[in-house]
Amino acid sequence: MRKVGGVLTSIGVGLFVHGFWAVIFREAATFMFTETPWGAGRLDAALTIARLEAAIGAALAVGGLLLYRARK
Repeated sequence: MRKVGGVLTSIGVGLFVHGFWAVIFREAATFMFTETPWGAGRLDAALTIARLEAAIGAALAVGGLLLYRARK
């Protein structure tokens, strides 16, 4: 379970940092997410997607850490 937890933690941290960075720097959110079909060039939609990505990343990171620390 340690390997699975480590992989999930790595993916989660990457998603969280990517989404959090996009929320902090609005120009980055516009650049990264407005080209998606659901973003459609709107900043509010792009920021919503970035917040969702950060939340999913945080949940994956915490879940991965719990798996990493779990006993057999």
